[in-house]
Amino acid sequence: MEAAAGDTTGVTDAAKQQQAALMLRQLLLQQQGANQQVSKKSRELYVGNLALGMVTEATLMELFNGSLGAVFQNQTSQPCVQVSMSGDAKFAFVEFATPELATAGLNLNGLMLHGRPLRVGRPQGYVPPPSEMGTGAPQGAGPLPGTGLGGMAGGGFGDAMPGVMPSAELGGGGAGTTFLCLENLVQPADLVEDADYSEILEDVQEECAKFGAVDKVVIPRPKDGSDPPGVGKAYIRFISLDGAQKAQQSLNGRHFGDNKVVATFISDSDFAAVSAASVR
Repeated sequence: MEAAAGDTTGVTDAAKQQQAALMLRQLLLQQQGANQQVSKKSRELYVGNLALGMVTEATLMELFNGSLGAVFQNQTSQPCVQVSMSGDAKFAFVEFATPELATAGLNLNGLMLHGRPLRVGRPQGYVPPPSEMGTGAPQGAGPLPGTGLGGMAGGGFGDAMPGVMPSAELGGGGAGTTFLCLENLVQPADLVEDADYSEILEDVQEECAKFGAVDKVVIPRPKDGSDPPGVGKAYIRFISLDGAQKAQQSLNGRHFGDNKVVATFISDSDFAAVSAASVR
């Protein structure tokens, strides 16, 4: 009888150990899953205030890859891993290869895309690393109820004008935006006739698209016997900073007929002003 009692005790202890091991394994799996989720949140950004019907997942992929690729030139892979658009296409979540790239992506907050400023921020559930705790910097909070807009987060390269990457981060020594002005490209007399104007507009669009996706081309033309601001110049808004930089480097100094083209970066406000003044 004593031996039987001893055997029962041994079986009970083994069962307890097995149960404890199972609970520990479940706990470790749960913790691993939580860590993976936290890791993804640190590599993800919320992007809101998208222009309906005009912005796609491919558009955002090109925008972030072009902008960040121009800064992180030693990156062996594309900065942006994937883009997940909401069903109503009002916002998206962009996942990056590393947390550092996601933080850099915050710098695109306020960038004009198809006439609307992007709202770029941290997603809900983001937990800042200890180095960011207690700094007072706001942390993004995903879509706000009923607005489709996300919270804005601090970080990245610091404050910058919308559409502008600080010159210290460009590696080329000069500031850059997604907006270009091309001087000495067209003559006012060539813009009077509608057919000629349409052909020039198309030619400029095609030429600039060789360097990156183009969102809009504005070429002011004479009207009512007077010349509005910017006549004789072409203004281009690129989707990505990389495209604008490549265009500026290639077109600046190129001869167009007897004229030497001057390609310079401008601000989004300058582009908006010229665009508004050119509406007939």
